[in-house]
Amino acid sequence: AQAPSSLPGPGPGPGPAGNWKKNLPDVRWRFAKPADMAKAFGIEQYPADPPADWALPFPPAPGGNGSTPPGAGPGLASGPAPAVSSRSDGGLFHVAVASDEAQFPGLAACVNSLLRAASRPESVHVHVIVPLGQEGRARNLLACRGGGAEGVGGAGKGAGRVPRPAKLDVVAFDDARVRPLIRVDVRKEKVSNLASALNYARFYLPDLLPRVRTILYVDADAVVLGDVCALLEGLRARPGGFIAAAVPWEEQYRRRYWRPILHRNFAHRYGFRMRAEDTSFNAGVVALDLGAWAARNLTGDVEWWMRTHKANMLGLWTLGSQPLWHMTLYRRWVPLPPAWNVAHLGWEEDLGSEHLAGAKVLHWTGRRKPWLEDGMYRYAWLPHSGLPECGGRGACDLGAGPGQNPCRPLDPTYWVASALPTWSIDRGNSTADGNATAAAGAQEDSESRRARH
Repeated sequence: AQAPSSLPGPGPGPGPAGNWKKNLPDVRWRFAKPADMAKAFGIEQYPADPPADWALPFPPAPGGNGSTPPGAGPGLASGPAPAVSSRSDGGLFHVAVASDEAQFPGLAACVNSLLRAASRPESVHVHVIVPLGQEGRARNLLACRGGGAEGVGGAGKGAGRVPRPAKLDVVAFDDARVRPLIRVDVRKEKVSNLASALNYARFYLPDLLPRVRTILYVDADAVVLGDVCALLEGLRARPGGFIAAAVPWEEQYRRRYWRPILHRNFAHRYGFRMRAEDTSFNAGVVALDLGAWAARNLTGDVEWWMRTHKANMLGLWTLGSQPLWHMTLYRRWVPLPPAWNVAHLGWEEDLGSEHLAGAKVLHWTGRRKPWLEDGMYRYAWLPHSGLPECGGRGACDLGAGPGQNPCRPLDPTYWVASALPTWSIDRGNSTADGNATAAAGAQEDSESRRARH
C-alpha cells in the first residue's frame, strides 16, 4: 500500500484521483513500524514531535509561557483576549450534557446521577444542550423524571431525591452551521446515531457558553457516579493549566478507519506527523478549558477537518466525530483516571462486576442503550432514570407549555399499567416474556377494578 508520491495541498481537495485505491485502509498498518508508515505515507521528512508550544493552553506571547491567559500576568500580551477575559466559573462547577430527543431518557438519568454524586450539588451548574425547538420538551422531561427539581418527578427505584443544583439551563443548539459539514461513513446497523448534529455540539461549547471557563462534558448515555466537583477543582489547580482532559484509550492512529491520506493532511497542515503508537481517548467524558479552546480557535480547526473530510472522494476516516477530537487535540490533552469513563456497556456482553466496580462514569457506548428494549446492564441505569416518572402519580406530557405542570394525573383505573416500568429490576437484561407478563397482570388488575365499579 504505497502512498502517492505527491503530498496533498493544505486545502480540502480530494487528492490525486489516480491514486484513490492507495487511500484505502489496510489492516497491516496496525502492525507496521512507525518509520515504515511514515515512509509509505510520504511524510518521513516531517518531524515526529510537535512544536514546543503545541500543548500550551494559550498561544505564547513574546516573553510569556503560554500557560496563563493573555493579560493575566507579566510578560504576556497587552490587554485581555476577549475569548478569555469574559470567562469565569464564578465559584461554580459547570457540567454540560448534549442530547437529541432520541436520547432524552438517558439525559434524565445522566443529570440525576451527577447531582446525586456531587459533594456540593448546590454549586453545580448543569447546561443541557438540545436541538433548537426542543427546549420545552427537555425541560418537561427533566421535571417529570427529577432533573434537579426537588419534590418533582420520580426518584427512581432504590435512589433518593435528586438534589437541587445551583442552576440548570436548557441551551438550544442550532445545527445550521455544522449540518452541511457532517459526513459519516459507517453502516447504520453498526453504530447508533453518529450522524446526529448533537454529537458535534461539543465543538461549539465556547460559543454556546460564552461566560464559562472550565467545564466537564458528559454524553447523555452515561451515568455519573463520581464527584464532578472534586474532579473540576483538581483540574483548575493543575500547574500549567490544560486544554482538555480525558481517559486514555488504546491506540487509534493505526486503526483501519484512519486512511493514509489523513496522515499526510495532518503533517502538511501542522508541520509534524502523528505517531501511530500514541494513545487516544473517547470524548464521551472530557473536561475542557473553554478559554484555551477559544484562544487557539480549535472550533475553526475542527471545521477545516470536516470540510476536508467531506470533499475527499473516499473521506479521511470512517465513523463520526471521534477522529476530529484525535486530530485537533493530538498531544494537547492530559489523562484522567480510567474510572472516569468505564465504557462498552452498550455492546460488550459479560462485563463482570470487577469491570464496573469503582467506576465514576458508566458509559453505554454502542447501540444497546439501557432505555431500549434490548438495552444492556439496565440494573446500573434504572436507579437514576427517574422512573416511574412523576413519582408514579402521573404521566409526563412533553408538550406542556411554559408554566404548566407536565405531570398529568393518571386515570386510577389504569395507573398500574401506565406508571410502572415494564422491565424487571434485576442484575440481568429483562426479557420480552417478563415484560408481557407484567403488562398482562396490570391490565387484568385494571379490568377487575372496572368490573367492581
